[in-house]
Amino acid sequence: MSDDLNMLTPLEHFGFLAITGRDAAKFLQGYTTCDVDLAKGNTSLVGAICTIQGRMLCNFRLIPIEAGLLLRMPRALVPTAIEFLAKYIVFSKASLEDLSDKIWCYGLTQNSGNVPTASDTFAARNELEPNNNPIEVGDSALDGWIIKVDMKTTSNAYFEIWSNKALDANQPTDNWLEQEVRAGIAWVVTQTSETYIPQMYNLQNLNGISFEKGCYLGQEIVARMQFRGELKNACIWARSNHLARRASTSAKVSRMRRAKTLAKLSRPAMIHSCVLFKRNPNRKHLKYCQPIISVTVTRLS
Repeated sequence: MSDDLNMLTPLEHFGFLAITGRDAAKFLQGYTTCDVDLAKGNTSLVGAICTIQGRMLCNFRLIPIEAGLLLRMPRALVPTAIEFLAKYIVFSKASLEDLSDKIWCYGLTQNSGNVPTASDTFAARNELEPNNNPIEVGDSALDGWIIKVDMKTTSNAYFEIWSNKALDANQPTDNWLEQEVRAGIAWVVTQTSETYIPQMYNLQNLNGISFEKGCYLGQEIVARMQFRGELKNACIWARSNHLARRASTSAKVSRMRRAKTLAKLSRPAMIHSCVLFKRNPNRKHLKYCQPIISVTVTRLS
């Protein structure tokens, strides 16, 4: 796979939070939706940190490291997560550190047999999914990790590479984002922080919520929604070029920006979105939708 490291996708919008120390796992267990105790060996978890009202401050991908835990989340929310958790971590033998300037995140798609093997130079960890066997890899010459992720969309295999060294990456980021959107994977950003509960982002279908672990901040709201409530908002994949044209004619868009957008749409283009739908309680159809992440994909032919 080393030759295919030249086919990496830069994921510069992601950053890293390290929680280290003897009590790192014990501490985070009380503040995240996933069961941190499952993060052992070659296992990667998806989870969220919630407020006491059950609203997601951020969601993340997590792996265990020698010193504790490493969380990958949207870069802009790393300081927010640190400020939030710092109020509680003072009672634990653990510490928080922003490693966003020390670790780089990349995407890699298997398209020509470039699946990591035992001869590769990263440590590999798998997302916790049924029938997802760990990939055994030797010690890291590049000093990083490969995390296998499940896009649930195609026969291709997808990997995130977390590297302590900057690598050459020249693939379009939008292509990777499109696959995430198609899989119904959305990440909380600054504009949506403390707004949605985990089920609205389908975390229960991504093994991102444990309903068997002990208490954690926001658990009462999350569990009540799962067992006694009715989820009125759900995140699904949608695509439309109508959304693009509608947005381009918004009164909030300047004349120059609108002209540029319409010019761009003169080429074959499609808006792929993770859309939050709300069901009309009196009717069977969906009442309205709110895009929480959108990717414009332009196809040239």
